[in-house]
Order: sequence, then structure tokens, then C-alpha cells
Amino acid sequence: MIEKKNIKDIYELSPLQRGILFHYLQNQESHSYFEQMTLTLKGPVEASRLEQSLNALIQTYDIFRTVFDYSSFKNPVQIVLKERRLPLQYEDISGLDHRSREEHLERLKVSDRNQGFNLTSDALLRFKLLKWEDEEYKLLWSHHHILMDGWCIGIILKDLLQHYSSASASGSSASPQQPAPYSSYVKWLQQQNDQAAKQHWGSYLRGYKGRTGIPLQKAGKSADYAFAQVTYEIGEDLTGRLAKLAQAAQVTMSSAFQTVWGILLQKYNNTEDAVFGSVISGRSAPVPGIDEMVGLFINTIPVRVKGEDGSTILELMAGIQRHMLESEQYSYVSLPEMMEPVSVQGGGIDHVLVFENYPLDLQELQAQARCPFEIAGIEAFEQTNYDLDLTVYPGERLKIVFTFNEHMYSNSFVSSIGMHLEQIIQQVTSSPSMHIREIELLPEEERKRILRKFNSQGRSEEGRQKETVIGRFEEQVRLYPDQTAVMMGDEKYTYAELNRQVLVLARRLQKLGIRRGDYVGLRLERSVQMVIAMLAVLKAGAAYVPIMPEEPVERVNAMLHYSSSEYVISSRELAPLPGIQAGMLWMEETEGEGLAAAAQQLEPASVPGDADSVPEDPAYIVFQ
Repeated sequence: MIEKKNIKDIYELSPLQRGILFHYLQNQESHSYFEQMTLTLKGPVEASRLEQSLNALIQTYDIFRTVFDYSSFKNPVQIVLKERRLPLQYEDISGLDHRSREEHLERLKVSDRNQGFNLTSDALLRFKLLKWEDEEYKLLWSHHHILMDGWCIGIILKDLLQHYSSASASGSSASPQQPAPYSSYVKWLQQQNDQAAKQHWGSYLRGYKGRTGIPLQKAGKSADYAFAQVTYEIGEDLTGRLAKLAQAAQVTMSSAFQTVWGILLQKYNNTEDAVFGSVISGRSAPVPGIDEMVGLFINTIPVRVKGEDGSTILELMAGIQRHMLESEQYSYVSLPEMMEPVSVQGGGIDHVLVFENYPLDLQELQAQARCPFEIAGIEAFEQTNYDLDLTVYPGERLKIVFTFNEHMYSNSFVSSIGMHLEQIIQQVTSSPSMHIREIELLPEEERKRILRKFNSQGRSEEGRQKETVIGRFEEQVRLYPDQTAVMMGDEKYTYAELNRQVLVLARRLQKLGIRRGDYVGLRLERSVQMVIAMLAVLKAGAAYVPIMPEEPVERVNAMLHYSSSEYVISSRELAPLPGIQAGMLWMEETEGEGLAAAAQQLEPASVPGDADSVPEDPAYIVFQ
């Protein structure tokens, strides 16, 4: 219970704080927005003196004495306490061997994350000091992201070192000049015209439909987050070439990389219009002392990469930069408010990109503070509510850190994203005037290898047939006709039964004029019927376009348009989709004994696609 006499200030939340509070209330057990740093300290460290310095830091910045109340007021508020002291837990593990120390530290980290924070009552930061070995320590610092952003780390570490340097072994430390409180920024936000900002973002996103994200690789549950990271580096030569291209376009390296990322999303989603989230510092507001404030200023804004007809890579980069400058004055509203015009159409953002423009310079901080110990390194854990995000660290070599949910993405796929990015950078830096449509994700050698593998002239016709999906399936039909081929619940088909159903649907497709090289939409739930439909489309010589049943009609029509699909195979059990611009084939019409009996009268060879009509590499298009 908070005592009124210990309350210094009460004020509303910033837009991003409101968003974080929303996600916290949705799942209070989640690790989302839990921040954890492990600092390696080298040199003499006195635990009592460090505790004194940390509490001096807490007293200096209001945000560290803040709790959040979402039940006592009409709108959520943050309450700043006048005083709050925190203990520094200390443990000496220097007597353990190196492996045991590492295991112990990892257990502490996981336990600390699992403990989480209660936003309404807890002090939203914790510290633990481990003596690692002689004159080497590990400081475990945890806090909730609702308090501050990454920009603040440099500010507070500089102050921490200065507090420690000026503190006596038994006395107090020198109090620095009191910085401007975070509340002054929130008060500035309350004076802004949100309607003008919403109109700006509505105009910017006008005409954008759908979601252009990173295709999910696994059918897991997003709520079950398994933290994982993959780091990918772009070589020094290629990084230099991208920097020169940015210079030629008169844009920042951040705008150049955002352009490349947008092109990648276009390729992944088979579109020329991609939108993703980009994190900005939020420190452009004309608030006195904002650069030295500690609080949450960052925000995520949408970045749109739209390839106009005939536009070059340089023009595309310039457009990205122009948007960033124009949007700066409207970047204070929340992302959901920015995305509101397109969210109702099924659009949205499923990942964010951070271009780290302000790397932490530990050497400079320590030179200014003259502290008896040095911060030799920092390891960080951070988890957002997205299943994937990436942070780009500039330098002689671009370093890209992908943080993702292992339940939704595989390590190998995330690593391939880095390779695809590198391939795009290779091409745009070699030919800045090329059109986006000409960009390939696969390197030339890899593409040639795949072509050699699937188009070898040395294979017999029989061998070529068996290397297709249909060829392999028909081989199983011949060898094991009475064995179970597919089963779901109580529904079960042998290879012979499955083949008969496939032949019926394949015949219907060919009677409709479906031929080799055509595309057919598949709008079905995961089921035996989906397997039949997939095989039938390939049997007819075509390729299939998977369509999620919950996709809105605008998105479905766009997918059908891009793939030139004239027909969609679906089920009458699914919700109707009025306005779909394609002919509908219902799976229910291919089921039943009558159709199965008719299929038995068909000779396999009588349906084109058994040998000469099946593509050598049966394909499907994935739209996410």
C-alpha cells in the first residue's frame, strides 16, 4: 500500500507505456518487456559502496521510483514516490570452477526472469552482485522496459560510475545536478494534436492492404515464447559498398538498410508494397533537457517500401529518408493509432527493426568517471511481444541480431534471412538502377546448383517422374495400395483410396482447362481433404496457392490476381467469402461413393499428368 505522504507526483502514461501496460495485463506471466543486463566489472568493487551508488541513482531519477496504477483512476497513471531504497544482493561464487559459475549465473538469470515484476507495487528494477574471481564481478541488473529505453543506459551508467567514484566508504556521494523529470515529456505529449498525427499516418498508409511480415515456419502458439537469437554479419567490403550507395542517394545508413529490408519483405510476400515497424529514439520533441532525461521515449512507426513503376533503388532510398523526416513531428502517437486505418482491413505489423544509431561507448564513460573498476562488457536479454525482431549495429561490418520465438521460427530459417539480405545488398550495390522485380534472393551459384539438380539431362523419363511429388506418391500407390496413406481423427484412406479421390479432382480441374504452369487457390483447413486437393492440383500439372481461411476477401483477391489463379478449391463448411474473384470448386462434390466408383473406371494414364504433364519441380506459392 502506497502512503500518500510518500507520493511526489502523479501523471498519465506515454503512448508506448500504455501499449506495454496493455500487453502486461494480457499476460502477466510473460517475459515480454523484461530487460536484463549482465555487466562484467573488473577491478576492486565494494558491495556496500556499489549499493550506495545504485540508491543514489534511484534518488536522482524519478522514473526509478515509479509504480503504475490502472485500477484507481479513470485512465492508468504512474505514481512517483519521494523515496525508495533497494538492496543489492551479494554472493561470492569465486570458489566454484568456471563451468559451475556459468551454470549458477544462468540459473539466476532464468529465476530472475520468472520472478518478473508487479507493475503496481514492485520496485521495477533489481540488482545482484556476484564475485566471480579476484577483482572480477558480475552485476545482474533487471528492470521493466516500461521505465526506460536503451538510450538511457549510457546516461545511467555514466552517473553510476561517477556516484561510485565520489562516494566515500562510509559517507554519502556527491549529488549531481537534478535532471529534468520524465513527467515534463509526458506533459508535452498531452499538448499535442493527436488528430493531425492520425491524419498524417492515414494518408501515408492509404491504399496499403494486408500484412507483409516474415512467414511463420512452425505451427506453434505465439504465447509460448522460447527466446532465441541468431547473429548475422555483413562483410566489411559489402558494408562499405552499401555505405557508398547511401552516400550517393544522400540518405543515412539506416534509410539504406530499411530499403533493403522492405525489398526482402516484398519478395517474401510477392508484392510491391511492404510495411514494417521501425523503432525511433523519440528524442526530437522540443522539451528542455530531453537528451539527458531517463524514461521511455522510443516509439515504433510504420515504414512503407513501395516500388513505384520505374523507380530506381536510389529513388526508393530517398523516399524512405524523406518519409522519416516528414513523419518525425507526428511520431508521438502509438503504433495502433498509426495503423488504425489498415488494421481493420487485416493489415498490421508482426515485427520491428531497430537500427542502433547510438552505440554505447564504455571507454569514454569510464574515462570521464575515473572509477576504480571498469565495465568490461555487457550482455543483454530483451524480449518484446513480437515473435521476431531485428537489431542492426552499424560499423565496419553490419551486425544483425535476430531475436525470435523458437516455437514459431527455426534457427535455419532465421539464418537464411541474413543470407537473403546479403544477396539483395550485393545486387542493389552492383546495379542501383535495377528494378526491384529483377532482384533474386538466391545467389547465382545456388540457383545454378538447384537447376542442375532438377534439370539433369542424364535422368531417364521414369527417374524424372519419380523425383516429383506425384511420381513418389504413385510409386507408393503401386507398392502399398492397401496400406494407410493418410489419417486424421476417424478419417482414414489407403494409398489406393487416396489415389482415386485425387484422380477425380484432377480430372475435374483439367476439364475446367487447368494445365501445366497454371495456379489454383487452396482455401482449406488442415485436413485429409487438403492433402487430396494438393495432390490433385499437382496431378493436373498445376501449382497451388495456399490461402488461410481467415484471410479477408481483399487479401484473397490480391493473391489470386498476383498468381493469375482462376479457381479456388474450398469447403462449404468454411465461412463464405462474398466478392471472391474466382470460380469455386467444393471438396464436398468430389466425395462420396458415386464419385469414388467413377474414379475406379479411370485409367491412371488417361489423366494427363502421370508422366509428361507433371512439372519436374512441382511448386506452390506461399503468401503470408
